[in-house]
This record gives sequence, structure tokens and C-alpha cells, in this order.
Amino acid sequence: SEPFVRKNILLDKLLIEKLLNFSTLKYPNLAKSWFRFAAWAYLWGRELLA
Repeated sequence: SEPFVRKNILLDKLLIEKLLNFSTLKYPNLAKSWFRFAAWAYLWGRELLA
């Protein structure tokens, strides 16, 4: 079974997460990919804890 958090995440947020994660895997040396992924993760974490 999936964790509780997964049940409350909107589909568009999951899609964004998957695309950003893919960009860091596809282009690991591209700083822009890592910056956007980290910014998304930080904002999502703040939203979850609020």
C-alpha cells in the first residue's frame, strides 16, 4: 500500500515531481534541473507541514 502522503497529493503535483526528477536523471550536470527540483521539493515540504 502507498504511504498516506501519496493519497493527498494532486495528480498535477505528482506529474511535476516526476518530470523534475526525470530531468535530474537525464541531465545530472545541469544545475538548472537540480535547482528547480530542489525548489519544488522545498515548497512542497512547506505546504505539507503547514
